[in-house]
Amino acid sequence: MRNNTTILTNILNKVDSESRPYQLQLEINCFIDWLTNVALGISNKNYKKIVAASGFDKYNGQLTDLLSDSHLCTPALRALLLGTAAHFEDFDDVNIPAQSHLTAVIMSAVMAVGVKHDLEFAPCFSAFSVGYEYAAQFAVVNANNVSGLGYHPTSIFGGIGAAVATSQLMNLSPKEILSAISLAATRVSGLRAAFGTMIKPLHVGWAARIGVESALLARSGIETNHDLWCGQGGKLMTLGLSPTAKILDRKQVGWISQNTFKIYASCFGTQAAAVCAEAAKERAEDHGWNILHMCLNVGADNERICSIEDPKTAEELKFSIKGIVAMIISGHNPKNPLLITQHNFNDMSYRKSLKLISINYDKSLNFAQARLQATTKKGGAINIIEDLRGEQKQEVQRKNLIKRIQSVIGDQFMYEVSDLLASLEDESRMTIRDGIDKIRDIR
Repeated sequence: MRNNTTILTNILNKVDSESRPYQLQLEINCFIDWLTNVALGISNKNYKKIVAASGFDKYNGQLTDLLSDSHLCTPALRALLLGTAAHFEDFDDVNIPAQSHLTAVIMSAVMAVGVKHDLEFAPCFSAFSVGYEYAAQFAVVNANNVSGLGYHPTSIFGGIGAAVATSQLMNLSPKEILSAISLAATRVSGLRAAFGTMIKPLHVGWAARIGVESALLARSGIETNHDLWCGQGGKLMTLGLSPTAKILDRKQVGWISQNTFKIYASCFGTQAAAVCAEAAKERAEDHGWNILHMCLNVGADNERICSIEDPKTAEELKFSIKGIVAMIISGHNPKNPLLITQHNFNDMSYRKSLKLISINYDKSLNFAQARLQATTKKGGAINIIEDLRGEQKQEVQRKNLIKRIQSVIGDQFMYEVSDLLASLEDESRMTIRDGIDKIRDIR
């Protein structure tokens, strides 16, 4: 078993390799998706309650309140607010093998520190990749078991990644980084039972904050000679998990290449079923058929995550395969998080659609797969299979990401983000302050 020092060294060498230009494209994709989700999150009325409770009384509802004026709040508090906003609508990207929203946690922590010191984007992105890769190497081995134990993988692995990333950004020594990891390991948590409630996005904010605070404590000289992450008696072994890390065997980039941007504003466990349902609805309409019954086979792991039969709130709807599919069948659009927030659960067509759907949890399928069989009136059967796994080409990811931003956020935001995107690609040494000035008027 490799020790933590070896794992960190290998990751640093990978991130600084000749693959850096391609890696940067993936990092920019993650940043733009993160920025979009922060903008979405701050528009939710319930998010404003969290800001008020945090004591950040200088917040005026603008995105730039969180990304500028570094003297107004500490990096740890800013990480909490950014992380919570980034995951508030559950529309942020996800790493499928890691079963975690690593970007939301780690980018929030990195940007909180970057804003404080008005750093350039380039070192922030590089540090983000270091933390992302470190967290993912453990998450892909353990995330499924973590979820099975009732914990939230994003909280645990994201918080560890945030500690590594912010430590790297602060230029901590390898010994100090290992102390930061141990400090974070004693605190990171989050219960799966909170899914479908307003607590879940706080998991991300808390993890980001823990990462920043752990790095700051390590820099101040708080240290431990014992590995509290993957050593004997550490977090992983205490939970009965594997203390080993898995390297993705590729020359160019690591686990960030498996990052996927969502299609629908709901848990990733609903995505494959929703794609199937949308395709089936379109096929039925093309032939003039009426759907009588729709049977969906989804991964068995979804039963503990996305099995809410009759959701009553927007938060529950995001964790209901049946609810998201019923939205699609009844002509509603779960691709827009605002429509999920405003969804009428008493709508007659939606209630009728719920009754047409049955869900089977199939052990032969994984989290990203679904099979659909539908019977129709005066028509044939519809059979659709979907598998969302696999690495998307960078240009396809970018195209889908831009399209989603435009459809969900609006043309003005799209214009400003496109300008920022072009600047990031042309001026990798641009400071965060200069970048934020490009989106100064966006709410």
